[in-house]
Amino acid sequence: MKLTIGMIVKNESQNLTRCLESLAKLRENVSNELIIVDTGSTDNTKEIAAQYKAEVRDFEWRDDFAAARNESLRGAKGEWFMFIDADEAFIDTQPLIDFFLSPDSKKYGGASYYQRNFIGDGVYNDFPVCRIAKNFNGLKFTDIVHEYLNIHGTVFLIEAFAEHYSYIGETGKNRSERNLKLLEKQLKRDPKNPMIYLHIAQSIYNEDKQKFVSYLQQGLKYCKPDNKITPVFYALIITASAAQNDTKTVLATYDLYRKANIKLKRENGFLAAEIDIFGLTGLTLSKAKKYKEAARLLRDYVKMVARYEEGGLRTPDVLINSPLMISNNPNYYVIIREYAKALCETGDYKAADRIYRQWRHNKYPNWDETLLTIGMIVKNEAKTLEKCLSSLNSLRKNVKCELIIVDTGSEDGTVAIAEKYADEIRHFKWINDFSAARNESMRDGKGDWFMFIDGDEWFESTAQIEEFFNSGEYVYYNFGTYFQRNYIRNGQNDFRAPRMTRLTPEQCFFKTIHESLHLLTPVKYFTDYVHHYGYYGGTSTKKNSRNINYLLDEIKKNPDDPIIIKQLAVSYNGNDDETMLKWLQKGYDVCMARGNDWMAETFVNTMAKHYLAYHQYDKCYELLKDLAPARVKIEQGFAYDIDCVCYWGFTCHALGKLQEAREAYERYILLYRLYLDGKLDSVQVMIDTPINISPERFSAAMDDFTDTLIKLGDWEAAMGAAEQSPPATPEDGEKKLQMRILQRILIMRKLGNYNRIDVFIKEFITPEMPENIKDYLFAALRNNVAEIDNPIDCIDSVIIAYRRLGTAYIPPDYALLFVMLHNREIGEVMTAENVENLVSQTKKISLLSADIVPLLMLLGLSVDLISEKTAPEDMERFYSSIYIFKENFDKIFVDYCESGILENLSARSQLFILKIGVSILIDFDNRGFDTCDAAAQELLFVCDKYLEKVFPVEITTEENAEHIPPTVRAVYFLLMSFLHRQNKNITEHLRMLRLALKAEPGLKNFIAHEMEKSKVYRWL
Repeated sequence: MKLTIGMIVKNESQNLTRCLESLAKLRENVSNELIIVDTGSTDNTKEIAAQYKAEVRDFEWRDDFAAARNESLRGAKGEWFMFIDADEAFIDTQPLIDFFLSPDSKKYGGASYYQRNFIGDGVYNDFPVCRIAKNFNGLKFTDIVHEYLNIHGTVFLIEAFAEHYSYIGETGKNRSERNLKLLEKQLKRDPKNPMIYLHIAQSIYNEDKQKFVSYLQQGLKYCKPDNKITPVFYALIITASAAQNDTKTVLATYDLYRKANIKLKRENGFLAAEIDIFGLTGLTLSKAKKYKEAARLLRDYVKMVARYEEGGLRTPDVLINSPLMISNNPNYYVIIREYAKALCETGDYKAADRIYRQWRHNKYPNWDETLLTIGMIVKNEAKTLEKCLSSLNSLRKNVKCELIIVDTGSEDGTVAIAEKYADEIRHFKWINDFSAARNESMRDGKGDWFMFIDGDEWFESTAQIEEFFNSGEYVYYNFGTYFQRNYIRNGQNDFRAPRMTRLTPEQCFFKTIHESLHLLTPVKYFTDYVHHYGYYGGTSTKKNSRNINYLLDEIKKNPDDPIIIKQLAVSYNGNDDETMLKWLQKGYDVCMARGNDWMAETFVNTMAKHYLAYHQYDKCYELLKDLAPARVKIEQGFAYDIDCVCYWGFTCHALGKLQEAREAYERYILLYRLYLDGKLDSVQVMIDTPINISPERFSAAMDDFTDTLIKLGDWEAAMGAAEQSPPATPEDGEKKLQMRILQRILIMRKLGNYNRIDVFIKEFITPEMPENIKDYLFAALRNNVAEIDNPIDCIDSVIIAYRRLGTAYIPPDYALLFVMLHNREIGEVMTAENVENLVSQTKKISLLSADIVPLLMLLGLSVDLISEKTAPEDMERFYSSIYIFKENFDKIFVDYCESGILENLSARSQLFILKIGVSILIDFDNRGFDTCDAAAQELLFVCDKYLEKVFPVEITTEENAEHIPPTVRAVYFLLMSFLHRQNKNITEHLRMLRLALKAEPGLKNFIAHEMEKSKVYRWL
């Protein structure tokens, strides 16, 4: 006989039929013997048992479960013995059948299966229970409560599940109370028996976890160090303490266990209870940021789980307490993630990636290692979609991705383009709900992560995102943001877009418009960005009108939703400011009523911005006075504080409240730098990105801060603030430049520190600086020098700085370039490789020396290297100093453009070449017609490539040309004029030349020449 099934019952008529029905298949294939011991039923329990051909035995109850169980074991004929309770029922017994019929079962002394404990409202947990033993003479149950078998040999874990209902409601409570009374009685008789303390603790776990720990700690005193049951006590104390986030007790208990550990006798290396000890202690250490120790414990924990589930452990402790932290438990995923996190924190991303992938394969055997699902929703995106999707090619090549495109009703060629790239195209009926469509793109994604992008966006580079996945760093994070570079009427702005998330079952988009994802921490901040043209030209107005209609419908359903209110207010901005302010005030009132201060702050910030724009400082002060001072003083920083404290600084400075302004600006500088480093809590990026994070806004705030410090008389601090300001440029305007000059000279005079003049001159005076600003600067310097007691040294500094205005000056940091130029002058052969090595070792390239760029171009060196190592302000100086190039530079420029290098240049480098070419044309009078014409032809080719790289086809139209940078716009109109001349459309040719002249007045002479070639003299 293969198997005997034993049971003890009392008044189980409501449960017994379900239990025995679940055993039918097992009994048919394996078991011929069912022994049911009845301990005093008064219902029809025995009759039901008889119907299922059970041997029913009567047994007088004597407050001893082991005695009753032993009666069910007495005389059992099976090779194996299994016991089960009437309130349990197997979901499927096939795994049990497979085990008993397998020849491999002979090597085991016992087996466990999972008990699925229902605790109410459909909630359950799976717990392995050791209920099967190899039958031998002497097999018996021990302990009057929580009885267990004295199994000999290794225990195998069977993937079978028995549902258990006795913990629901009063039944579970009554059972615990009954067990507790029996145990307390037994404890009086045997006060030094650790097993009684263990069973009492188990009976009160749900009611009082502190008492639970206390009983275990008492029982531990009576445990022998070499007893294999002893680790169970440590494991349960750690389990309960971890559940209460009691880090101190967890680590103290682990320390005690570690010291006692050497006395334990083991087979196969460790005991089952140690799985929980290592797993939960490792988890606790990781949360305490002790990552190195955590990684070590969790590494051993993962190995233990694998051995346990292979059935490769001799585990007598499993009879008392099976481990919780095994792979079918939801907490196992938490520990694996924490293990991976600990590895990441120690810098071992590859190991973290390996551990995480292994877990994914074990959990989802069909996982094909797709790491990223890219989702899109599209409708009539044929003009921009090809550029968008092709920008993902590198990412899809280097990271295992899938691309799901959801079409909501395209009528152009969108679907045909999508079919060339997408892994799956889904058609979705538009229901005026962006989140619904986004969720369709996320549904059934195979990736570990999800990212979304729109059809009017494209990546210039996805290198950081690729490295994120290929390094294993993705294991550590749960969310990611990259920048969206929005091209707008007056330029561009960068918005930190929350576009990437770990793909969990709970993650989804919400809100019908301006849809958002639920933020999961920690967050990875990428500096990769997408170009976005959705706010170009009239598109923005159309979008706002559409959004207002959607949002007005949404606000009717959710009248007090602050997110909808904020989005509605922003949609009115610039078109109806009065309505915008009304919605902002309503949003603020709603948030304050809810106590949501951070969301209230976004409304306040937007109102403050409006008041400052109209110089309504009193209104702004009243608005901010109850909020901003607190934000200046709090220790923790939030991204939305940036705007609040910056506006407070502007307001207080304007009203003469200087100390308050100083505190605000000091706080603003700190927050600004932390934000750029991705170190601020930025939950509000879902709602509102800080406005005061651009270099322009920072520059304005620093000028204001400097003025505040001057008025306070803190000259050292004022100099420090002035030197933190971004360099001045002619675009800053004459008034601002004069203000900066006066600030610096006043500070230097008060400090008596004219030795900073050189630095000051280099920052302010550039070749393209207007002459009146140069004169203003030196007049101010001379006036201040004349007023000090000992002006000799200062006069020398002024003279030296003045002389440097006309020289090609390279600071000492660029000494390597001097070596390069010197070598050329003495006839040393300079190969492209030699030059590239020198340039690569140089921190920066100064383009003030007009010889450097032609030399590098002549040698065929990629301009990418030049532009990479050249500060933007130095490039601007270079363009205007083009006139000092030698005559043969025209040919160098033409040859360089024809070399084929341009095809692979970055957009920044192509713009650099364009500006050089325009400078050549501006200097038209000093150059021969033939070389200038050749340069112009190449320039138009460069422009065409640049526009193709940066702007979609539909953007580069005359209507949208105002959004293209001025230099590019001028060349674009020249390009169009050449095309019209070729087509003999002289009228359009002339019109385009006029537009080019308007974009770049310096081209006057060249354009006059072009008109002369067209035999037209009536203009200019």
